[in-house]
Amino acid sequence: MKFTEPLNNVLDSSDFRVVGSIHGLVNLATTCSHKLNCIWNPSLDEYMLLPTHNVNYEKTKSYVNIRMGFVYNQTSKSYKVIRILRYLNSMRVRVTITEVYSVESESRKDEEISVRT
Repeated sequence: MKFTEPLNNVLDSSDFRVVGSIHGLVNLATTCSHKLNCIWNPSLDEYMLLPTHNVNYEKTKSYVNIRMGFVYNQTSKSYKVIRILRYLNSMRVRVTITEVYSVESESRKDEEISVRT
């Protein structure tokens, strides 16, 4: 995990909510679109920004429902951020995208499922 400067530089520009907290690390995300997402270490006042999701709000033409979680996998000793996005695409097909971001390896896996309504 690579942490950078104090979080104040990012917090000044956005309204954050706490997604979860484990072992003193706090996962924060912007309340509106969850586009800005970070892991914050308050004891060191350092943070790392996580990749944004790839949903283009203008193309979906619908409400995007986003749910998030922050977990620790004891077997692999790794922190994961899970983000689930649901929306209707332009053809009225319900799309669910599940993203799992591994904090240690700084990598993300995405899976998209489409269901016709």
